[in-house]
Amino acid sequence: MPFVLFNADDYGLTDGVCRSILALFQCNALSNTTIMIAAPSALARCRANGVSGIAGKAGVHLQLTGGRPISPAHEVPSL
Repeated sequence: MPFVLFNADDYGLTDGVCRSILALFQCNALSNTTIMIAAPSALARCRANGVSGIAGKAGVHLQLTGGRPISPAHEVPSL
């Protein structure tokens, strides 16, 4: 039998996205999510919406465009 993973992208992008992803986890409708931490106010939004509740079910959403860098350019010279 095939195994299907359902990923909800962009946790942290908006409060609505965060709440919806958490609701889908509560219904066992999701396998995992990715956190978009470089979006404006994403860290505060993740904390306010219970990011600890998705521990072990979340990965990072690598952002190459949009948002602000998390680390200063001098700390990541390869970029």
